[in-house]
Amino acid sequence: MYTPLADGVWTLAADHAFIGLPFGVRMTVLRADDGGLWLHSPVPLTEERRAAVAALGPVAGVVAPNLFHHLYAGDWAAAFPEARLWVAAGLKKKRPDLTGAEEIGPGTAWPAGLVPAALDGQPTMNETALFHPASRTLVTCDVLANLPPATGLWPSFYFWATGLGKGPCVNTAMRLAVRDRKAARAAVDRMIALDPTRVVLSHGAMVESDGAAALEAGWEWCG
Repeated sequence: MYTPLADGVWTLAADHAFIGLPFGVRMTVLRADDGGLWLHSPVPLTEERRAAVAALGPVAGVVAPNLFHHLYAGDWAAAFPEARLWVAAGLKKKRPDLTGAEEIGPGTAWPAGLVPAALDGQPTMNETALFHPASRTLVTCDVLANLPPATGLWPSFYFWATGLGKGPCVNTAMRLAVRDRKAARAAVDRMIALDPTRVVLSHGAMVESDGAAALEAGWEWCG
């Protein structure tokens, strides 16, 4: 069920539609140095998925990493009540039902083996990516998208209008969400400096090699 990417890194792809378009979505399971598992951007919970995660080890944390990838975080936190629930800044106001959630910030104490990489300058997203140094994997949600070319009138029009379907990119909606280009560019430069080999995306194919180059190319517009 879960696809192993590297030692201590697994992903699970699930169906997900947005405005009638099949974008798909992906959750990543990361093992920190202490052995605890962290679930980044949870997908819909099923008993089969819960059991598969439990078989990998103890779940220490559930992460809703931006203000849009949060729908299923509460379900996973309830399934693993011993885990901490960390959410994007501002999400507690949007999701007051997420009781016990802790908002991610500069002072958040991440476990050894996981390095946070916040995408500053996008207050309507407030995304925090996670870098897994041992595998040189950067786990993101919407920093990049990599969807295949669309088919059909409405999907083709939407992809044309938003710049999707042409390889790893920052779509138009994400570009418009940038309120501080200098801060966003500096944040992306910090991600590039981590020198990731692999970049996990929530939507579309992952970047399996030259991750830093993909980030540079995708964010070239933001100078």
